[in-house]
Amino acid sequence: DGHINLAVVTDRHFAAACRLLKLEHFLDEDRFIDNTSRLTNRDSLAEGLQSVLATESTDHWMSLLGDAGLAVGRVLDFQSVFTDPQVVHNRMVVEVEHPVAGKVMLTGSPLHVDGEPARATDPPPVLGADSRRILRSAGLSDDRISELLSEGAVAIGSSP
Repeated sequence: DGHINLAVVTDRHFAAACRLLKLEHFLDEDRFIDNTSRLTNRDSLAEGLQSVLATESTDHWMSLLGDAGLAVGRVLDFQSVFTDPQVVHNRMVVEVEHPVAGKVMLTGSPLHVDGEPARATDPPPVLGADSRRILRSAGLSDDRISELLSEGAVAIGSSP
């Protein structure tokens, strides 16, 4: 009914995950003895994990693995990202008015000062709006920029 991301970094975490998933036999196999071996045999490992994980709900595994202190998270589809409680709480999606596109959603800032996130106040520029300035700052002359324009190598847009 969904997907999870399980980050098993250490041998201790691998052993704990195997025990929780009733895959203890993996602990006795040389192909899974350490992280390098697990990476080499990743396809076999994934197949074994998937066969067990498919037997219960995403919520079941999130709870069982998370309660054991393993790093586990739900993989969200595109629409679910925007309504995820953590994303909403941290204000990681913000809406701004774009002069051409109307209202657009932007990624919020992970930086917070005094509990308030840094905020994007300007919409993204239209394609090519900053090309001339950027090319000049890279040391190109106006003549060279005009050449690039006529060759179609660069597009210059205009800010509304």
